[in-house]
Amino acid sequence: MMKKIAYIESIAKSTTRIRRVHSIRLRKLGPYVVEDMHVEVDGKMTVNEAHKITEQIEEKVKQEFDKVAEIKVRIEPEKTQQN
Repeated sequence: MMKKIAYIESIAKSTTRIRRVHSIRLRKLGPYVVEDMHVEVDGKMTVNEAHKITEQIEEKVKQEFDKVAEIKVRIEPEKTQQN
């Protein structure tokens, strides 16, 4: 399971404009897997831009793992020293 989480993290990190990935969780749902994660992006990004990023991550993960039934990607502003 840890290898799968690391691979999913690398997929998310390879997506343009992702600053950090954390809190990846996988849960079995019958024969399928439900996954969620948090990703940090530039806080000045528009909602439309952030939404496109979540769609890209979801698509890439589903291409790699046919048993993933659902993915939730939570967008957060990048944490800085000032936050």
